[in-house]
Amino acid sequence: MKLADHFTTAGVKPFEYGKADCCTFACDWVLAVRGVDPMASWRGQYDSEAGAFRRIADRGGMIDCVSDEMRAAGLAETDDPIPGDVGLVRYEKAIMLAIRASFGWACKMERGFLIAPLECVKAWRVIEPRRA
Repeated sequence: MKLADHFTTAGVKPFEYGKADCCTFACDWVLAVRGVDPMASWRGQYDSEAGAFRRIADRGGMIDCVSDEMRAAGLAETDDPIPGDVGLVRYEKAIMLAIRASFGWACKMERGFLIAPLECVKAWRVIEPRRA
């Protein structure tokens, strides 16, 4: 699957916690490309903002929670994310899971689909860079 195809397909889905949110958006990409689902234990476990935040808080917060799931899925951390990698980014007061695009980070949000040059807190390699 191409990244642009994922953006087109996932970007037009209405936001829905647990089905079409920032985490499912990024993890669906990882599943399509790598065949492993970092959200496997989360799917069907929340359907509201309160439910998502409760599960995240129980796991130590967004950074610890996502880090654990990405490590369990076999994704290596990277300090130099490239298009197709996933990362935790800051947007306003929130930390969200996003996909690196060529011109910023792509996020699924309640208000729509955003691609912007956001601050990356932590990132994981999804696609290996091409070798010359």
